[in-house]
Amino acid sequence: MMMTCYRNGIKYMLLLFLIGLAALNTYSYWRDSLNGNTLNTSMHPEVTVEQSSTSPFQCPFESWNQLHSDTVPNENLHMEWIQNNISRRDNILESQIRLLSSFVYLDHISIITNSQRSYGQKVYCRYYNCLREEISNSSFQSIFFPMNVIRCPRRIGVKYMSISFDSEEISQEQIPLFIEFLKVTVRSFNNVDVFSDFKLKLQSTFHISAPIHEVSVCVGP
Repeated sequence: MMMTCYRNGIKYMLLLFLIGLAALNTYSYWRDSLNGNTLNTSMHPEVTVEQSSTSPFQCPFESWNQLHSDTVPNENLHMEWIQNNISRRDNILESQIRLLSSFVYLDHISIITNSQRSYGQKVYCRYYNCLREEISNSSFQSIFFPMNVIRCPRRIGVKYMSISFDSEEISQEQIPLFIEFLKVTVRSFNNVDVFSDFKLKLQSTFHISAPIHEVSVCVGP
């Protein structure tokens, strides 16, 4: 009798051991499978690209840079002088045209070139913003006068200038627009319209009656 109970106990113990071993194997397989999925997920994560909600960078329009004009000063008078060959110089006939500098004035922009063979020739002013992107519908047909200078009307937001001999062709390399002669005035009239009654402000503030001038010198090699 005791022997039978002993044998049955051994059988129950073996059965429990086998059940536990099967359960342990099942748990180990489930754990390995879960770890494998986690590893795969970490090695190849799902990437979600969100579109930026911010607008593209916009070039600032400073107070001095908010003027648009459609003409240059004394245009008719200069055409008359061109017909009379006033200030004509035909030096450096075979030289390649290069832009030297550009200056912004109250009522126009002047582009200085090295060309002394383009007197009276038609040319297009090309305007570019702070990103060197051309300002749409801004080109203007001008002329070489006097000598190697091209005068262009003002445009809002322009920071670089260039030229071309056709409105559709690729322009020459853009050059920065110099505004040195305006800096002191902009600082003095920071809270007012800089170009409103501009000449009177200059006269009363700096006690000057003559316009400000810039001198540009080109020295050959």
